[in-house]
Amino acid sequence: MLFLFWVLAYRSLKRSREVWAGFWLSLLLQKFQILLPIVLVLLGKKRWRAMGGFLGGSLVLLLISWALVGASGLESYIRLLKEMSGWVGHKGIYPSQMHNLRGQIYSLWYEGHPLFANILTIGASLALLAVLLRCWNGKWDPGRPEFDLRFSLLVITSLLVSPHLNFHDISLMLLPGLLIWRFAGQERHGPKENRWLVYAVFTVTFPVLVASFIMSMFLTINLHVLGLLCLAGMIAWTIVRSQPIDSVQA
Repeated sequence: MLFLFWVLAYRSLKRSREVWAGFWLSLLLQKFQILLPIVLVLLGKKRWRAMGGFLGGSLVLLLISWALVGASGLESYIRLLKEMSGWVGHKGIYPSQMHNLRGQIYSLWYEGHPLFANILTIGASLALLAVLLRCWNGKWDPGRPEFDLRFSLLVITSLLVSPHLNFHDISLMLLPGLLIWRFAGQERHGPKENRWLVYAVFTVTFPVLVASFIMSMFLTINLHVLGLLCLAGMIAWTIVRSQPIDSVQA
C-alpha cells in the first residue's frame, strides 16, 4: 500500500492533477514519518492545490478513525506514539537494523554517546533535507525529465531521514529505480552519465543491500546506507548541473 500510494501521487503530479496527488499522499499517514520531505517540497514550491488535497484527505481519515474508535481510541494512539519514541531495543524497535541515517549513527555511537548520536542524526537529516530542497529550485515542470530525478531523490531522502524504517519499506526504492531507468533514456546529459546512474541505483538496491547483511557480522558500517547516500549525491549532482537551464526558463 505504501508503494502504491507513492506511485499514484507521482503519476498525479506528472499529470498536473495536484489535488489527487495530495489525496494519495494523505493515505501515507499510516507511515507519517516518511512524509516530511515531500510536504516540505510542496510547501517550498507553493503547490497549494496539492496541499489542499493532502489536508482534505487527512481530515477524511481523521473522521473515519473517529467513527471507528472514538476519541478514546485516538488518545490511546497518541499515547502509544509518545511511548514508542522512547523504545530503543524494545518491543521490536531496533534502530541498528534500520537502513537509514538513524540506524547507521545508532550503530556507531548510540551505546556510548546517546546524546551525541541523537544530535548527529538530527543534524545529518537536516543537511540532507537542505540538499533536497536545493535540488528542487527552479521551475516546477513535471513534464521535464529532471522531474523524475528530483522525485527519485525525494523518495531516497524520505527513507534516509525517516526516524523509523522497517526493512520492507525499502521496497519504495523500486520507484527511483524505474524513474532513473527512464531518465537514462534521455540523451540530454550524456549517455555515460546516464549509465552510471542506472548502474548505481541497481547496484545499491540489490548487491550492496545483500552485502550489508553479510558485512554487518563484522562491521558497524551499513553498506546499504552508505550506498544510498552516494546514490543521493550522484542524483543531486546531476540535478544541480541542469539547474542553470531551469533558472533561465524560470
